[in-house]
Amino acid sequence: VRDARASVYSLIRKYNESLDMGNAIRYLMTWNQYYLKVNDLCKKLGPSKCIIVKYENLILYPEDTIKYVTNFLNLTWTNNFLNHSQFIGNKIVVSRSEWSTDQIKKPIYKNSLNEWSKKMIYNTNDLNLRANMLTTFGYDLKKNSYEYLKPYNKRSKT
Repeated sequence: VRDARASVYSLIRKYNESLDMGNAIRYLMTWNQYYLKVNDLCKKLGPSKCIIVKYENLILYPEDTIKYVTNFLNLTWTNNFLNHSQFIGNKIVVSRSEWSTDQIKKPIYKNSLNEWSKKMIYNTNDLNLRANMLTTFGYDLKKNSYEYLKPYNKRSKT
């Protein structure tokens, strides 16, 4: 899952659209509908078959997050997971039609994590109304950065 605010900003940039709230609201609502279905499906499958992983956790805590996922998948951990970009084109082939292929080829980087917050201002009430799945997934609508997110291995077992 990626924060809807960042996803919307990314889509608007990708399609070269204006950064107006009409476009943002349309994309927010689409994001919300999609992740409502994802969350429902994940609940139906149960915790032994589905986990929700935040994109921002992957960027902020790559080793911890990838270990969390590999443990869930019963895969043996290797540091190669942290250096995926070294294997693109050699052992890993990515689709040329995927629009984020250029990003997949790079090491994990934080540069654009909060870029959306410098360009777009969201009303918290609008977000609650149009993208309530943000709070379901634990995003803090009043914050424009992700320092409040904790690594998966530091979370309480409640």
